[in-house]
Amino acid sequence: MTAPSNLDWTIAIAQALEETLKHFDAVPLSNDLALEYSLPSYTLKANMLHFALEEGMKEQIKNFAHTHDLAKIYLQMPRAKQELLSTAFKDAVSFYGFRVERDEWNHLTDLETYFRVTGTGDLFEDFRYWALEKDVAWLSSQIPVLFLSREMVRFISDVLTGYGRGVGGPFTVSALVERGIYETLTRNRLNNHLRRYNEDLAGWTADDKVLGEWIQGHSSWLLVLKDAYKHNFDVVNDQGNAVLHSTYKDLEATKDHHVKPAIDHALLTFRAKSSDCQVSLPANVEMYQHGRGGYVETPAGSRLGYIEERYDGLWRVNVPGKWGEIAKSKPDAVGLLVDTETRVVSVSVNEKPAQEKRAHFPRGNFSSRDGTCEFWETDHGILPGDVITLVIPPEKGNYLALQVHGTVKSVDAHTVAIAVESDILVM
Repeated sequence: MTAPSNLDWTIAIAQALEETLKHFDAVPLSNDLALEYSLPSYTLKANMLHFALEEGMKEQIKNFAHTHDLAKIYLQMPRAKQELLSTAFKDAVSFYGFRVERDEWNHLTDLETYFRVTGTGDLFEDFRYWALEKDVAWLSSQIPVLFLSREMVRFISDVLTGYGRGVGGPFTVSALVERGIYETLTRNRLNNHLRRYNEDLAGWTADDKVLGEWIQGHSSWLLVLKDAYKHNFDVVNDQGNAVLHSTYKDLEATKDHHVKPAIDHALLTFRAKSSDCQVSLPANVEMYQHGRGGYVETPAGSRLGYIEERYDGLWRVNVPGKWGEIAKSKPDAVGLLVDTETRVVSVSVNEKPAQEKRAHFPRGNFSSRDGTCEFWETDHGILPGDVITLVIPPEKGNYLALQVHGTVKSVDAHTVAIAVESDILVM
């Protein structure tokens, strides 16, 4: 195949970066705690992004040195280009909420340091040949934050193609998000109420003015959307509320790969929860390579799930079969996990008045004629031989509670084994 003489190499390389973004986004990074699964996922993506950054920066240098070291390549760029990329990087670090004052994130202070620590040629070779070398000692050092590298690939691609020419681009990630929210909300202000606009212009105008005045009370479009979400999209009038809600839903469903990761991050952060759970439980939190995390257990030693501190101080909550709920703090993460995996049950012993007690069922609710219940407190007052009745509230989406009646077989501190005589569903 003979290459055409008029091939525009800048456009071709920019398109290569675009293809890298699409491939990176196509399969989510594995969050599996087993290194056998997370390592291949990480290294393949890190290798892809490293090479894309190398290609994109070298295309902006007249005579570049042949090196895979990203810091050395970056320092060869014209000063204006360096400053442009540096500004985009600092904006991304700020947008995603990295706390650069913490030791593990110090290398995110500026782009040169980030490249110098995580963009060496040796590390690039480690990404490429990890399966052959079978030595992953480099995992104990600082490694690239993939979505930050991805954001820089996106920005460099926009620089090469002149994305946004005539409208102020290329855009940093925060500016890209602001633009996306503004355009979506502006479109919905008219399109969602076009019939009313045509039939009742005065009414449409009056309601839209109220929305506009409410919007002006915010310093950014992101804060407009966050405030509306916080108040369940009930902040102005029916027309304005509908516009804000449809804007949120449209952004949630966006297919634009340029802005989708940043929008997804922002919307997920909106959903960070607090917990009213009053249970006191010290979580076992251990350091590991990508952050801080630990398993949360019941007082009897049964595992409830896993919590992990994010780069921005929020916490992910992982329960069996579910990953990704966000808590505002470590105590909130523990509380949400306890609320999800335990029940406040009604307990009657020897036909005495029922009392409410928190309990966990390590093997699910009672099966066959036997069951085990772990009470949170040891002062439950239950003894072997007691006649016991439990009313276990329904899980979310169900309407009937489970009433269990039987005799206590054994008691071991928190854990009570019951010989079940009957179990029925009750209102």
